[in-house]
Amino acid sequence: MSDIDALEFAQALLKPYEPHHLKDLPKAVRDNYIRTLKNEGFSIKQIVRLTGIGHCTIQKVKLDQ
Repeated sequence: MSDIDALEFAQALLKPYEPHHLKDLPKAVRDNYIRTLKNEGFSIKQIVRLTGIGHCTIQKVKLDQ
């Protein structure tokens, strides 16, 4: 999936937030949105590019919570 397509899909999934606003949210809320993106098949690198959140932070978010 191209970054443009990924951005549009992420915007639809994350309403009312824009992907780049996730880093400003409380940790629990942010992690739930990251989990949503992971569950929809976004790669860690795509999530990093879309959100500006660090690779290690994204990787630490577990899928099963």
